[in-house]
Amino acid sequence: MRDFDQLKLFHKFLDAIDLTDNLKLRTLNLLHIVYADQLAEKKLIKYFVTFDSDFLDKKEAILENTGVEVITE
Repeated sequence: MRDFDQLKLFHKFLDAIDLTDNLKLRTLNLLHIVYADQLAEKKLIKYFVTFDSDFLDKKEAILENTGVEVITE
């Protein structure tokens, strides 16, 4: 349930909140993914490259929920 009508938050924070249940990542990692998703939508990036195990462990969920492909190289 999402009811933030009375609360003013930056829209990227709301996007991160929406992904919280599905990705179960720490806050800053969620924000990284939200911004990567925004860049991917604009065709500015194709992949999210990382060696961070938090992202790698959730790469399928990230791809499912955002369309961002997480890779290591």
